[in-house]
This record gives sequence, C-alpha cells and structure tokens, in this order.
Amino acid sequence: MELLSEDSKAIWSYNFSTSEQQPHHDIYSLPNGNLLIIMWELIPRNTAITNGMNPDFLETDLWSEKIIEIKPIGTDQFETIWEWHLWDHLVQDFDSEKVNFGNVKNSSNKIDINTMEFGSQEDWIHMNALDYNEELDQILLSSPFLNEIWIIDHSTTSEQAATGTGGLANMGGDILFRWGNPELYDSGTDADRKLYGQHNPHWVDNSSKESAIIVFNNGHQVLRDYSTIDLITPVINEDGAYGKNEFGQFLPEQVEIIYGGEENKEFFSFFVSGVQPLGDDSYLICEGAEGRFFEIDENKDIQWEFINPINGDGINCSSEVSSIKLNTVFRIEMYAEDYSGLPLEFNRNKTFDDLSCPLYVDQSSNAIYPNPFDNLLTFSFTSEVKAITLYGLNGERIAISNQISNYSSFSLDTSSLESGLYIAQIEDLNGTISSKKIIKN
Repeated sequence: MELLSEDSKAIWSYNFSTSEQQPHHDIYSLPNGNLLIIMWELIPRNTAITNGMNPDFLETDLWSEKIIEIKPIGTDQFETIWEWHLWDHLVQDFDSEKVNFGNVKNSSNKIDINTMEFGSQEDWIHMNALDYNEELDQILLSSPFLNEIWIIDHSTTSEQAATGTGGLANMGGDILFRWGNPELYDSGTDADRKLYGQHNPHWVDNSSKESAIIVFNNGHQVLRDYSTIDLITPVINEDGAYGKNEFGQFLPEQVEIIYGGEENKEFFSFFVSGVQPLGDDSYLICEGAEGRFFEIDENKDIQWEFINPINGDGINCSSEVSSIKLNTVFRIEMYAEDYSGLPLEFNRNKTFDDLSCPLYVDQSSNAIYPNPFDNLLTFSFTSEVKAITLYGLNGERIAISNQISNYSSFSLDTSSLESGLYIAQIEDLNGTISSKKIIKN
C-alpha cells in the first residue's frame, strides 16, 4: 500500500503480504485518514472442515476474507485500529457435530460455509469492492462469486465485531443487510437472484442514511448474457434494522435499472467494470471487459466515449480502435478539475489525439539516446524531420522543436527535468513517427 504526494512521491508505504494474508482488490480512505483494506486470510483445510465445511468442497487450504482499519504512522509503520473477520460469522447445516451448526434460513445474518457459486475452492468469497457510509457508520462489501452485496457495522469494537452483539445495531459483526441472491440463506430460489458477478457497488451519497446503492451488475455468459447498471434502495425500519419481505428476503424486491438490459445485449462485461454518478442524472460507466468508458445523460444518450488503447503490449495502434483486444480496465473515476491530488501543471484539456498511439511506434532507423539520460538528450535522423517532441506520461508536451530539418541530429537540454519516465518522439515529413520510452536519471 502506498500514499502518494501530489508529485507521485511515496510518503507512506507498507507491504502487508505474507503467506497468511494478502491485500486485494480495494481500499477505502476514511474521513479521519485511516484506511480500510480488504484482505484474504488463510484458513487451513482442517480448520475449515472443523468449522463445518463439506470436505468434498475443499482440496486445499481456504482463503477467507477480513477487513482491517489501519492508521498510517510515519513513512512505513501503522497501527491497527479495527478489524472484522468473515470467519467469525458462519453457519452450516451440513454436520451437527461440527462448529457453526444451525438453521441457515434463520441465520441470514451469517454466511453458509458450504455455499459455493462461481468461485474456485480456494478463493471462496473473492471480495471485490469496499465502501463506507459515514452517516450510518457502516461498511458495504461485495462478493461477486456469491452474487451478493453485504453491509456490516463499523461502530463496533474489534472484540464486538467478532461476535453477534454490540455496536449501534447491537449485532456485532454479523451481516446487517445482504442482497442479490436469497437462495444462499434458504429464502428463495435461483429465480430470485438479482446480482450476477457484480462490481463496484457503493452508496450514491455516503452522508445519507437513506442513500441508494449503485452497482455494475455484470451478468454471466450463460445465466444472463447482458449487463445492467442497478440502483438499489434498501429499506431501513424505524429501529434502524434493514427490512425484509414475508419470505425473509431483504428489500427491495426490485431495482431501478439505470442502463442496459436484455434489449441491449451489446452492453455486456462479464467481469470487472464500474459506474459513477455524476449528478443531474448523468453517469460515467466503465464497461471494463471491453476497455470502454462512456458518459450518459438523463435520457440515456451517450455524451462522451473513450476506448482504452492500452493492453499488455503497450498502446495498440489499430486504425479501428474498437478492434483493440485485451484492454481490460477494472474501474475508473472522474475527478473534479480542482481535485487537490492532481499536479498543479496537469493539462486538463487533453484530447484523445494528444495521447494517440504513434507515441509508442518505432518505424524507422531514427535514434533517440542515451537511455537512461541525464542533462542532454540527443535525436538523430536519416531524413528530413518535421518535429521532435518530449512528452510526460500523462500526455503533456514538455518540449517541442519544429526547426530542425537542416540537421542530422539535435540535442535537447533536459537538465531541468525531474527524474522519471518520458516519451521522446521524432516525426518526419511523411508523418512517420519514431518514439521511445526513456528514463531520466
């Protein structure tokens, strides 16, 4: 984990990964500066069986989940403020002689240890999102493998979070709300399922008790071959408990579909993805499997669209941007122009053309050297040149010269540049681009 300054310097960092725990997928910065972190937690196979897991479900050790809240200290230390372990909140009806035996239907505030949906045996839950509601002092979690979202109480102590009592809801660390797949707690059938491998659920307004939850409902290649953007408004009773219907299913029974659906099967991302409300009934959507970002207005009309050109091989320069493959994006967020984390010189008016593919294409014998470089960068060329340009990684032009056609080489003073990664480019009169990723010492 790293906290970065405005100029991308690490001001705090810590490696939490060990053989018994592994941070993954998401992190949340609380209003007080503390961090909430999702972590895998290793559970030995024998321990899982002792706690009631069917041995046929598990060939290896198990990865369960925990949430920790930490306070960063100094540059590389931390203090654990609070923690919650899924393993403390289980039920099973497989073996009456084992721990956690009980009635699954009457224990909707706990997770059936013998539930296996889309996940592997080892990575049982696969939490992929974390959000916090300051007004409620509650945490929202997402398990795409179980096709559910959960809410837990953050007002507890760590000791209370390991039990079923304490905190504002007096339910300890038990689940306050779950939604998307009531069959998991014997309160419905597969026909009642509402979520399919969902990503990026979060409260629309983190300062409101009655706030709706928005989620990218991915779909499934076989079970539901389309995606939707869903708006879920939980029912909160006068006593603060989350409401259920007569079948024991958490409310609401239906959702508001913001975008997508069976009639729009071209909108489909079976994994990753996300959505961000922008106000005035407009939304920024990340169709992650396709690397496609777009903004819709209140009429569902697309106002802006961008295809991610980057994949594992760098920037793809296909003339048909829509044909780019393996350009998956997990999630995106829009930041306001005055967001303090952006560098002061950040160019907020770049267009797609300013970040175009040719920056990474090397099509001639033109040379850019040395690499790494210090205070002088040299460009040499075999034919007349239109321009040489030096770019920063976020696309801004740092230096450009257009009056170089009478030379076979050109040197650029780079003594004022900070150390880091840059892109140097030569463009000849035919528009052919030569470029190189280069490092300033």
